[in-house]
Amino acid sequence: MKAKTKAKLFAVALLSSTALTPVKAHAAPVVAAVTTVVGYITAGVTAVGAAIGLTGATLAAFATIGTQIVVGLALNAVSRALAPKPNIPEPSVRMVNFAQPLTYMETVYGTVRKGGPIAYTNFAESKRYKVVLLAAHEIEGIVEHWLDEWPVTIDGSGVVTTSPPGSLGEIHVRLGTIGQAVLPLNSVFAELTSSHDFDGLAVAQITATKPAAENFSANYPRGREWQYAPVIQGKNDIYDPRTDTYGWTDNAALVIADWIVNTLGRTVDWDEVADEADVCDTNVTTRYEGTIKKWTINYSFTDDIEDEQSRAMFASACDAFFYETPAGQVGFKVGRYEAPTVTLTDDDFYGVTVSQGTETETPNEFVIRYTEPNNAYRETPTGAWIVNPSGRRTREELAVYAINSHNQASRVAKRLARARNPEYSIQGVLKYVGQDIIGQRFVRITHTQLGIDQVFEVDRLVRSEDGLQYQIDAISVESEDFDFNAAIEEPNQPAYGDVTPVAQDFTPTGITAVAETVSGVPGIRVSWNAQDPGVAHKVRYANSGTTNWTVTDFTTENTLLLNPLVDGQAYDIQVQSVTDFSGRALSDWTPVTPLTRTAYINSTPPSALASFTVTGGVGEATVDLTSPNDPNYYATRIYRGTTTTFASASLIHTEYGSPNSSDSYVNSGLAAGTYYYWGEPINSSGIAGTRSGPVSATVT
Repeated sequence: MKAKTKAKLFAVALLSSTALTPVKAHAAPVVAAVTTVVGYITAGVTAVGAAIGLTGATLAAFATIGTQIVVGLALNAVSRALAPKPNIPEPSVRMVNFAQPLTYMETVYGTVRKGGPIAYTNFAESKRYKVVLLAAHEIEGIVEHWLDEWPVTIDGSGVVTTSPPGSLGEIHVRLGTIGQAVLPLNSVFAELTSSHDFDGLAVAQITATKPAAENFSANYPRGREWQYAPVIQGKNDIYDPRTDTYGWTDNAALVIADWIVNTLGRTVDWDEVADEADVCDTNVTTRYEGTIKKWTINYSFTDDIEDEQSRAMFASACDAFFYETPAGQVGFKVGRYEAPTVTLTDDDFYGVTVSQGTETETPNEFVIRYTEPNNAYRETPTGAWIVNPSGRRTREELAVYAINSHNQASRVAKRLARARNPEYSIQGVLKYVGQDIIGQRFVRITHTQLGIDQVFEVDRLVRSEDGLQYQIDAISVESEDFDFNAAIEEPNQPAYGDVTPVAQDFTPTGITAVAETVSGVPGIRVSWNAQDPGVAHKVRYANSGTTNWTVTDFTTENTLLLNPLVDGQAYDIQVQSVTDFSGRALSDWTPVTPLTRTAYINSTPPSALASFTVTGGVGEATVDLTSPNDPNYYATRIYRGTTTTFASASLIHTEYGSPNSSDSYVNSGLAAGTYYYWGEPINSSGIAGTRSGPVSATVT
């Protein structure tokens, strides 16, 4: 690209002589926005159509195609800074489900993540049901289900298998086919009949089950049922003239042609569409995404969006040039350079104004906000495409949400930067030769008087009211403006985190429970690993083997003493994470199998028994023992078994006594045989000392 200088008026050339002075040019008025692509039509157009050889129906079409998209015969949205700038909601704003009395029909092209309006909602059997409208036509399918910010999977029955939300959620989709089956909720609500099948509409039924109160926040972080905003492959009846088939595609040319024919009700040249579709399918190498198709469109719009807004979005997404054909068709060419076939000279102009360079306020950095699949299909800025690295850092940022590739958005940013910083800009009034430029994106202008021999890109071409002259705006270009070396020219992609929040696991970890006595009162101290600020904890406990839970208030510490408890009683213990401002549950009770600990006052075990003997007799055995001379001694547990393995023995008696004393116990009612006995000293809290045994005794 040649160096730019400060903008200035370069020349004004008026073609005139004493012999021939053209009539005053009556350029068509410039109107900022109209509703369609085809042109500024006046009574004089009929004369022009006849002059170029049109007759009958073709002439009628040329004379009545209306003013619906752009003023004039041609418009290049990128070189005009995407004018009008598409006023389309950001993708993130559309990832919601909403209720409103009047809902506009929505068309989805390519792959889009979106929510939709609620068509029906009701509550029954502890479940909230809602039906979300996804598209006003049949779609190809669902690429990925999303509930709030969780991508989820479902099983063959529609039950969500990803946790959270787990089996609390169900998703049932109908693609919008004719005669599709009714949704499952039709069997729940009597007012719904077989006629409520949403025939021809893509819809989804979302079912949300009410959980236990303590688990509500973990599964419904918004405090209500989830927003359903899936990734959709949209319209699947798009015509491809290359194969004479219909199906789903994100090919930019095929999408635009479908919109022109089925939304605008206009016609296209399908041979031209096929050529443009081939260009769109050309593989390009990117810096970050591998190899992708050159031009795709992934976009959805509702019926309340102005046609011109959609045209601007389509045009800017693939650097397209729209024009009106003499036959009244809408023509377009996607972004690429083509050598011009028309040359304009001095004699072709009534008058021309040429400026060189750019104004100082022209931005030096260009950023496109596009839809990034790796950013949860949210609006995301490209890296800045910089015209002059040493220049003033002024930035222009434009939203083109029909793009879902950083590389494609960067290519548009470069085109926009070059279009806003041309070496030459011209405004001129052409003679009748202007008809030869219709459908031409590039022309060569060789103007001797101005000293210009340059390729120009048509910025805008407008037919005058009398139909005999044309106003042209154009900017100089070079073929390099349309080339793109991703390894060198694609800006650094801004870093962004995974905005799909992995559901944070607040499950308490490192839980321990240890008996602790304070001032002679038995208790159990429960501890766990500290968690993030804002997370508190509750503890619950019950006599072991029961479910009569006692739940504590929440604490922001990572330890809690349970007391007073019953000396010698075993307790089951669990911990739960909660919020530190409301105490609402953030996790289930943990561990699933509770810890079991015994509360006691005395944690010091007694010494071993001084003696332990057993004597067999007729139908009985006598146990004699001498307790240790230890103040911690409280009693002896006596166990009996039929083998020498203690694990198979049973507790048959507890002999209470005092330290350094002799005690005896008669185990009667025994059948003849050999028995083995153990003696286990304990303190007052049941803490055991060293066990004695086994000692055998033969009973006769």
